[in-house]
Amino acid sequence: MTEASVVICADTLDRWDDLNAAIASVRRQTCPAREIILVVDNDEALLERARREIEGVFVTPNTNVRGLCGGRTTGAGLASAPVVAFLDDDAIADERWLDELLMPYAHPRVLGVGGRLEPLRRKPRPWWFLC
Repeated sequence: MTEASVVICADTLDRWDDLNAAIASVRRQTCPAREIILVVDNDEALLERARREIEGVFVTPNTNVRGLCGGRTTGAGLASAPVVAFLDDDAIADERWLDELLMPYAHPRVLGVGGRLEPLRRKPRPWWFLC
């Protein structure tokens, strides 16, 4: 089966608990990631704390254009698996996320896949929000 590297980009220490929950969800996958790469964008305090406290994750600064696009490009460039999966720093991956994400790659014509998103709402959905 094809393997995946998981890239998580973060840019603020304010979401430290969310970031750790996201990493924990990747560690609980039924199909383990080859590696987890945390790309920190423009936050030295977050970079240093992550390097000091998060074990088993490759932590690196964004070496590309500032922002999510640059962070993802940095992470993808460091990934060693044939598939790169991106997870937001405030997201929780279902335990079968990588299994299901990698299944279509069994077909030789598949170049990329996506998945369903369910927002984690901390507040009730606004009345005007239709989805």
